[in-house]
Amino acid sequence: MADIPEEITRVGRMMFERRLADIAGGNISQRGGDRIYITPTGAGQKYLWDLNPNQILSAPVDTDELLHHPQHSKESISHLLVYRAFPQVQAIIHSHPFHVMPFCASLKPVPALIKSTQIYADSFDFIADLPMYSREQGEDIVTRLKPKTEIMGKMAAALLMPQHGIFIAAASLYKALDCLERMDTNAYCALAQNWIH
Repeated sequence: MADIPEEITRVGRMMFERRLADIAGGNISQRGGDRIYITPTGAGQKYLWDLNPNQILSAPVDTDELLHHPQHSKESISHLLVYRAFPQVQAIIHSHPFHVMPFCASLKPVPALIKSTQIYADSFDFIADLPMYSREQGEDIVTRLKPKTEIMGKMAAALLMPQHGIFIAAASLYKALDCLERMDTNAYCALAQNWIH
């Protein structure tokens, strides 16, 4: 599992360069056996997504040890709850992609307009508007991912977060990244057609 932190930092830099993440934040995690590997708090604000592998945190998935680390990501609880509920999920990305954010801000579902995104769903809906970074938010994410169990085991599933961003649970880190970029491209196509009024 020694390459997981390196993969996470590489993906984080790619996301930032491609405007799939911003300085405001986000987080990336990957499962490695019975452990979670996750970006630290401030990945965007403090480090501009230019992280070193030794900055990636690691803790057991089945305990709350991660939540007691002073550098744990604000969304750590949601990541942990999803990994515990869905053994097939191997990676999670939460970010603020440039073209998806107008939909998050306006609370409008993202329609799947292009075929490369329709493989995931017909549209992409929101989780409940619960306190950010809370256990309640994590539990709601788990509830809304349950109907997407099969696709998470093969590809990825995406949820929008009200006025916040996107949450993707996937079968691998690169499938999560692929879904993220397809979602952002699809959102751009919707915006270009004046979908949001």
